[in-house]
This record gives sequence, C-alpha cells and structure tokens, in this order.
Amino acid sequence: HADAALSLFFNADQTYDGASYAAIEGLYYLDTTDLQITLSIDAYGYVEGYDDAGCGYFGGLSIPDFSDNIYALTLDVEGCAMAGEFGFAIGSVKYSGGWPYLVLPVWFEGQDRVEPWILQRV
Repeated sequence: HADAALSLFFNADQTYDGASYAAIEGLYYLDTTDLQITLSIDAYGYVEGYDDAGCGYFGGLSIPDFSDNIYALTLDVEGCAMAGEFGFAIGSVKYSGGWPYLVLPVWFEGQDRVEPWILQRV
C-alpha cells in the first residue's frame, strides 16, 4: 500500500472566530466523484439533506461553545441502504477563496466508518 500522510494545522483567526446559528444557516453542497449531497441548516440548527443514492439525512446542529468555531451534528439516515444509521460529527466553518465551507468528518455508528464531508455554502 502507499504511504499516507495526515496534515494538521491551526488557524487562530478561524478557530476563535466564534460560532452562531445565523452564521451557519444556509444551503450546503458536496459534489465528489463518489457522492453528491445537498444539506440545509435552518436558523435553529435543524438539518435536512439528501444525497444522490436516495438517502435522507435529518437531525440537528448544535454549538458547544459560542466563542469557538465548532459545531456538533447528529443525523438519522432514512430511505436508502443506510436507513437506520446514526451519524455524528464535530466540525467547523472554513473560508477558502472567500467562500464558506462546512468541514465535517461524519462518523456513522452502524458501519463504524468516517466520511469526510466538506460542503460548500451555495
């Protein structure tokens, strides 16, 4: 197998920028060769989304500490082969090229696997 590398960085400006439901509210989209997801987050943290495999994602987004750019996400999966799955993520908003991205490594409990979701706000 090929060697793998993990690169971590710390950006104080983005980390300590704070979190709010007003800042995270919106429509997000992930488009990779393997997966397309549309995810909406409302002003109260309610999450609803769908992917190209027919899965529906429903749950909530919470803010553990309003002073940090950190969000917690819980999801139930419905309507597809993953129906009944529970997903959990801790993520943040990252700005790249002037666009906000919601960065969420989502852990799916039943399959004990993580999917890296990097969703762009549209």
